[in-house]
Order: sequence, then C-alpha cells, then structure tokens
Amino acid sequence: ALDNAGFEGEWMAPFIEIAVENIIPPFVEVRGTLTLSINVTDGVSVIRGALEAAESLSNEAEEIDVKCFYDGAPTYRIELKAPDFKVAESMWEQATQAVVDHMVSAGGEAGSVGADAMSALVNLGYGRAEAHAAMQRARAAGAGDDLSALIAATLQELGQ
Repeated sequence: ALDNAGFEGEWMAPFIEIAVENIIPPFVEVRGTLTLSINVTDGVSVIRGALEAAESLSNEAEEIDVKCFYDGAPTYRIELKAPDFKVAESMWEQATQAVVDHMVSAGGEAGSVGADAMSALVNLGYGRAEAHAAMQRARAAGAGDDLSALIAATLQELGQ
C-alpha cells in the first residue's frame, strides 16, 4: 500500500514491522453476560454443563480461549480471546449458542443482553464489527447489563 502511495526507501520494511507490532492487536478479547435459569433439582449441574459446553470451544492451536464466570445468580459471564475480530465474533456466536442449546434442551432458559443489543444496532444499520467495538467501549466505560442503557451508551460511542 505504501508503494502505491509513492513511498519508497529502506525505511519502509522497519516501518511496516513496527506498525504491525504496535497497531495490530496480538489478540481480541470479547466478553458478555448471559442470564441462565432452570428450575430442576440438578439445576447447578445443568448450568455447569452449559458453561463447560462453551469452554470446550477453546482451541490452543488456533489461539482461541473461552472462559466462563459466575457473576451472581442468574448472571454468568463469557470471556474469550481470539486472534482477530472475525474469529472472535464467530466464536462468540458459537459459545453463546452452545450455552443456549444446552439450557433449552434441559428445560431451562438463557438470554444475552449483549446479543439483543447487537441485534438492535445491526437492525439500525450499524455493521457488526463497528457495533461490537462501540459496545465494548460502552461496557468499559461502565454501561451495565440493562438492555436500554447498553444500547444508549453504545449509540453514544458510535456517535463520537
């Protein structure tokens, strides 16, 4: 790209190397919350199994790490690391779907405020990557897990 813009010289190779090291993140982190509930005697085991289904998507060879955490009933957090946004988005969808499928098949319920907010933003015409980055900034700035508040904070981030 620099060649096409008319730049040349010995400085280009080190410049590109430094740019790649400092601009392109070594990995992408995605985190979100799910609300899980089930009214059966072994409900804790069912929820544990659902979260383990998500964590089983971790793949060391592909540098994908999925971890689940208990934030306080009925809220659970999924955090994942992936080499880039495209992989992270795909893994997020797979991880949340694994949890939802497990919970529903056992007679429980699962929902994601983040997924609902993302759906609303995409329906408003925002791209998934753009909306996701803005939502992460909104959460980092303190936006909670209330759907309306999360959408509003994300829209503010998108407007900046």
